[in-house]
Amino acid sequence: MAKAIYFIQKPFTVDTEQIGCYYFNILQAVELCRKHGAAIVPPQLPLCPRDNKKVEFNSTDHWSSSILAIGSVDSRRVLDYSQVASLSFEEFCRQSNHRVKMEYDGVDISGISFTADPTSKYVVLDLPPRWDLQGKDPLIFYNELYPILPLRLSLIEGKIPEWYTYYSKSCFLGVHWRRGDRGNAIMGAIGKRLWASTEPEAVGKYINQYLKKHPEITWVYVSTNSGSFIDRRALSRIVEKPLYYFEYDYTVPPLEIWKWDLTDLMLCAKAKHLILSPGGLERSSAFGRLMYAECLRQNPEDALVSFMPMV
Repeated sequence: MAKAIYFIQKPFTVDTEQIGCYYFNILQAVELCRKHGAAIVPPQLPLCPRDNKKVEFNSTDHWSSSILAIGSVDSRRVLDYSQVASLSFEEFCRQSNHRVKMEYDGVDISGISFTADPTSKYVVLDLPPRWDLQGKDPLIFYNELYPILPLRLSLIEGKIPEWYTYYSKSCFLGVHWRRGDRGNAIMGAIGKRLWASTEPEAVGKYINQYLKKHPEITWVYVSTNSGSFIDRRALSRIVEKPLYYFEYDYTVPPLEIWKWDLTDLMLCAKAKHLILSPGGLERSSAFGRLMYAECLRQNPEDALVSFMPMV
């Protein structure tokens, strides 16, 4: 049996999937390690923060023009590996003595050379493709896989606004409004349909219908990547109960924005009532799927999760 696996990653570029999508690649890697009885060397997560005002529906700019910066973060800072056997890269180097089982004759990783050795119990593999829900029982992910490698709860420490601490004591509705990049031209016809389905008027109407069915809800928390302040204000006017967004200091360096994005996800997921953007489990965004899983973790007995309709 293998003792540890290091997964080679492609260079992070403007076309690299965002941090939420990449989680599923790592989850697939963890499953592969479990199959082989090996520890995982936690991979890096890509950071490609965007200015979503540049990728909204009427934008003609290339996708790459919206990227603010390109970087990475150690996935151990984001994901809780406590239920997963793991090994640091430094220990992987020391224990393998730079001799590993792999398909290549040799590779250079972070400036360190590794030599192929078919007898080694330390393995180097290409990172597997994204694990997907399509064709699978969705409950496998939400009830079995996500608890193995969830988001770190410590992410929200020191970032919770006072108004949230006060209002979250009462029943509220969490809404994931995937907006900013959904209508970009790169997505073609489905992008146009998703854009129309997430117009403030359509979203506000659906939220109000939900509020009427659940009068115990006193306010609404909206997690969104909308780049339009006009759209945000419009949704606030349409919704018939108080509505709040999580805002961060816009002087934050681009490569630090992920901390606030994931805090936003986790605060929204604390709601027992959760509405996600259109598409259902198969087409919902990776961010939305993580929010769904986190909602079930935090409200295991009484979570009510639904999806906005397509128009």
